[in-house]
Amino acid sequence: MVTRSNQDVMAPLAPSPFPIWPFLALFLLLSPIIVISLPFLSLPTLLLHLYSPIHTPPLSSSPFFPCLFYALYQKRNLKGLWFVPAAAYTGLMRSLREGDDSIVHHIVAKTIENISTTVSGSSHHLVTAEIGSALWYLFTHSTVEAVRVTAISSLSRLTRVVPAVFLSVIDTCGPAAIFEGVGGAGARVQQHLLTAIAAALVTSRIQTHRISQTRDLVLKVLRCLESPSAVTRGKALLLLLLLMQDNSHTLLYCCQHRLVMYLERDLRKATPLRENLSQSGYLSQCLDLVIVYLSSTAPLILEDVLCALKDVIGRRHPSTAQSRQLKHTLPTMSVLLELLSSQVFRSQIVIEEFLAQTGLLLNYITFIESSETNLASAVGVAVCEELIRTSLSIAEVLSQHHALITPHHSVVVDAILPPLTTLAFSRNVEWSVFVLRVLSELSLVLLAQDGDGPDEDENTVEKTERREEGERAAEGRDEGNSCSQISGLITKSLLPRYESLLRATEPVPLYALKLLVSLTEHSMQICRLIKRSRILPTVFQLIMANSGNVNNGMVQNAVALLCNLSGDTVLDLEPLHQQGTSQRLSCPAVEMEAAEKLLLANRPLSLLSTQLIHMLSTENQEVWEESIQCLSLLVQLYSGEGHDCLSPSCLQSFSHMLRTHMHTETPRIQRTTLRIIKRLTDLIGWECPEGELVVNCEECNFTSNRCHVDVVPLATEILQEISGS
Repeated sequence: MVTRSNQDVMAPLAPSPFPIWPFLALFLLLSPIIVISLPFLSLPTLLLHLYSPIHTPPLSSSPFFPCLFYALYQKRNLKGLWFVPAAAYTGLMRSLREGDDSIVHHIVAKTIENISTTVSGSSHHLVTAEIGSALWYLFTHSTVEAVRVTAISSLSRLTRVVPAVFLSVIDTCGPAAIFEGVGGAGARVQQHLLTAIAAALVTSRIQTHRISQTRDLVLKVLRCLESPSAVTRGKALLLLLLLMQDNSHTLLYCCQHRLVMYLERDLRKATPLRENLSQSGYLSQCLDLVIVYLSSTAPLILEDVLCALKDVIGRRHPSTAQSRQLKHTLPTMSVLLELLSSQVFRSQIVIEEFLAQTGLLLNYITFIESSETNLASAVGVAVCEELIRTSLSIAEVLSQHHALITPHHSVVVDAILPPLTTLAFSRNVEWSVFVLRVLSELSLVLLAQDGDGPDEDENTVEKTERREEGERAAEGRDEGNSCSQISGLITKSLLPRYESLLRATEPVPLYALKLLVSLTEHSMQICRLIKRSRILPTVFQLIMANSGNVNNGMVQNAVALLCNLSGDTVLDLEPLHQQGTSQRLSCPAVEMEAAEKLLLANRPLSLLSTQLIHMLSTENQEVWEESIQCLSLLVQLYSGEGHDCLSPSCLQSFSHMLRTHMHTETPRIQRTTLRIIKRLTDLIGWECPEGELVVNCEECNFTSNRCHVDVVPLATEILQEISGS
């Protein structure tokens, strides 16, 4: 192939009245074979000539930038055949820094963005701190949004190749100025900025620590999780992951500012994702990374807390170093509670080892609560109380999720129950009530799993005796049974001091009774232990002390306890009955007489039944609801007896109500309406045409499935009673 000299190649580029620059750019981009055939020095000379002040047209229409990009592209693909002079990069930088032509700035920034896709190392002439600062200046000072987006996109792409480019920008401008652009920017700018920051921080532990220590900057990233863009939320999660990995207090700060709520929201897809599936998939991958990290961090937090407490347990005066370690570690317990309270993390955290560590933590809490370990002097009373409250809340969360602790039955019995039974006798009323409530939940779960309560058909004395003999034999054979372990724990730690709980200030006795009810719900063995103890007289004293209000929670739980205890025999309670104690549970005759007088005194109100029935035809929903409630009370008290509640006009109101309201109201309102009609089925008057119309409406509602499934039996019963009458 015949080649020409450099002068011959450049000769046609002299000033010409024709706009040949676009054609030259197109020629270079679309004719690689012809361009490759140029002499080795033709391209450098061509680029310099294109940027020459003599030959260069306005930069906005010059082929210099596309030629430079193409040269770099070919340099990557055809190594050794292409060479780009440094002067070309100098010209690029001059175009970026100088002038105020937004079109030129946009073209230059776009060229850098395109070139950054071809850059493969930090040795490239384009990868300098100077170009990073220039792009950042263009991003912060340009008034054209397209230029700003392109500038930050170029900087982001360069940072992914060489993170030092953006690190130099952070050093120059400061993290606060960098994150200022994250706050009020659009979605695209946020995405490029978050990408650049994350790419830079991956390689700089110092800058990561510097940013993670600045709460305002972390908060700006957290606010990006409120963005409607799934990609923006995903990139914000990755940046937060970097910051949380730096130190646990950043994780604590994020959890305090609803990080877990944001994760749950995106996992439940509560916020509709408007982006395409690829963006949603990207967010899912980011969520998985954060969830895996947080799930693995929770046991480490608990382990660090246990190590810090282990060094000070039993000491009255912890050292300065130990106090400093406790102040740093103990606040992170709230992170563990936050994660454990979330359905996203709970099932991944609760394993056998975690439950054993939780039991050890509760053991340490018993030392702290009893003042055997003077933790308050080391970290302060507030931190100490918060540690106790958080630890007990963790136990409460475990007790409320039966499916998680059921597979680890023995660990819960061995590790968690003993310290809880000790804490139940705390001098602090709040802790005592808290623990009694947790023990009630746990006992229901643990005893129900291997409970020995009677079956429904075991009602005879013979079966009861056989069951008792079997229980005593099993108790002697299997000391390792969890029910036996719980019984032993109750016998040794709970029952001997339980009377003090029943005599404590309210509301401790109420929750102590609830615990007894839970313990006796599924275990006859524990029932026998309680009946042999000395707490029953105290229970009856509580009943007598609250005899003025039989609906009191104290009385209700005491009665439930007595019912559980008398499930297999009533002989043990006979002496107490002979003492007249059980009579306190019955309603005195004086109260019955007072109730009858009150009913007779208000009988004139029953005259309003007819008017209330007529008001059922109203279109005012509020009036209709009030009428139905008042009518329900009157028919419950007086059943419509002696009044013309089934007159033709009243029956028409009933039929109108059945046609217009039954298919739109809630099951509760439907049930109330049908109960009113049921109270009136014994009256005479259903044989008239209006009564038949009511029956037809009721049958129509029943056959057309307008009635809720819960009220169908009641509707069927009403139809049968009316047809039978």
